[in-house]
Amino acid sequence: MAQASSRGRPISWAWVFLMLAFFIVGGVGLIASSWVVFWIGSAGFVLVGLASLFTGILSDVH
Repeated sequence: MAQASSRGRPISWAWVFLMLAFFIVGGVGLIASSWVVFWIGSAGFVLVGLASLFTGILSDVH
């Protein structure tokens, strides 16, 4: 019996990439003591995370 691919949808990978990018931005802001950059990274991470939930990112998980 053939199994379905569990690699996920392209939109899910786009969300993961954006969340990783905002996480890195926030980390750089934290290391550089730039609170504006830190909060931009944090807010972007949360907003992208919520947007990914609305598009059904968790439906790709078995």
